Formats: sequence, structure tokens, C-alpha cells
Amino acid sequence: MARLRIVYMVAALVLAAAVAPAAAQQTLGATFSGYTENPTLNSSGSGTLTLTVSDDEQSIAYVLTYQGLTATGASHIHVGSPWQNGPVVIFLCGGGGRPSCPSEGGTVEGTIVASDVTAGAAAQGFPAGDLATMLAAIRAGATYANLHTAARGAGEIRGQILPQ
Repeated sequence: MARLRIVYMVAALVLAAAVAPAAAQQTLGATFSGYTENPTLNSSGSGTLTLTVSDDEQSIAYVLTYQGLTATGASHIHVGSPWQNGPVVIFLCGGGGRPSCPSEGGTVEGTIVASDVTAGAAAQGFPAGDLATMLAAIRAGATYANLHTAARGAGEIRGQILPQ
């Protein structure tokens, strides 16, 4: 009788595992403004970044959309809290093997994988190639993205990346 109970319990656990829902994709994002740059500045530029984490957490799909800028050169994800500047860790466009950023505005789409994480923040404990550690920082709100222009090389518009 005890054996039969064990067999039923094991069968129930196997069945439960088989029908359990897969991990849901997580969406994070940022809204860009000059008012959130550091130092704060007045810019006619605006935009959004949407990040979608894959179910297995081995990649992050992104859509970067912006407008109102001139001579856009690059966009990156940086490690840094609000009002704190930090190092580049992931290129979105304009470097790091990514396509050029549309100069006046537009949409850039891509996928981030472990090899896209640079050594820019290694001194802060974020090693190159470690997507899991970078993803933990993104989820904690400890990263931001911005767009750099010829007129404002340090960054013209910026947004903190947060869960959506």
C-alpha cells in the first residue's frame, strides 16, 4: 500500500511539472528625455526603449525608437542609478558591432546576448560577457540608456530602465 502511494505521488509530481506554465517573458523599458540626463538639459528629443527578456534569460530583444535629435551618434545601456553617470555596458546602435543610429530619429531593433556585455563596468563587479549579472542590475533599476549626439556628446536624452 505504501508503495502504491509513492507511485501515485511521483506520478502526480511528474504530471504537475509537465503542465506547469513556462516562465513568462519580462518586459522592461525606458522613456527618454533631456530632463533625465545628468546634468539636466533642455532637448526637443524624446524616445523609448523596450526590452523583452527571453524565457530562458539567454537573450534580450530590444526596440529603440526616438525623434527630435540631430546627428545622433550612439546609444548605449550604462550602469548607473538615476542622476548618476556610469560606464557603457551594452551598445544599442552606433558602435560595438551594432548598426549606425538613424541620424534624425527612427527605430533600431536587435538582440542582446552575453557577448554584447562589455567590460565597461568590470571595476564595479559587472564582468564582460555576464548577461545574468547585467540582467539583475537592469531589473533592479540600476541601469539607464541614453542617446548621444554631435552637439551633446555626453548624452542628450536619457531614461532609467525599469519593469513595465
